[in-house]
Amino acid sequence: MNKEQFLKQLNASLTRLSLEEREDILQDYEEYFEIGMEEGKSEQEISKSLGNPKQISRN
Repeated sequence: MNKEQFLKQLNASLTRLSLEEREDILQDYEEYFEIGMEEGKSEQEISKSLGNPKQISRN
């Protein structure tokens, strides 16, 4: 799964939260992707290391 797909799934799973909370969480995950890519990782490697977006939203 690439960055866009990951963030879309995560956003769709966070609908119970306020818009502000969702934006904060999505920004954090965007940063994880940026850092990972700076370290030479692919979007797929980063999304795999972060886990399932639906599972993340449950936490």
